[in-house]
Amino acid sequence: MYKVEVGTKEELNVIEKALEQFNARKKEYDEVEEFLKGKEFQLGDYVIKKNTTYFDSVFGSGKNEIGKIVSWDFNNNYYRVHFSENNPSQGMREGELESYIGEVPVQLQKVKLKEITGMMIKL
Repeated sequence: MYKVEVGTKEELNVIEKALEQFNARKKEYDEVEEFLKGKEFQLGDYVIKKNTTYFDSVFGSGKNEIGKIVSWDFNNNYYRVHFSENNPSQGMREGELESYIGEVPVQLQKVKLKEITGMMIKL
């Protein structure tokens, strides 16, 4: 437990809302990880894109592109796959992916899972 001194009610409100958002995000990550235990691909698995689509030029990924499973999108019922810094969260269905075994690009090895790097907090 940490002690934090605040000078105003507004500061306390910001801290409380930030912690609430942070804990909600952590809970979402844990729920995704648990949900994926019942799916073909798990959080952190390396996959390869099986086909090409019309939107590949928009998203910057194509057939045989290597990616990393970084989340699950419950609203759209598909995996979130990190292919590159320009395409960090593309939605992909299970049938569009295959497991990848081989040399993994360094940029994908560096992709961290369940990491919170920023949040927008509505005050």
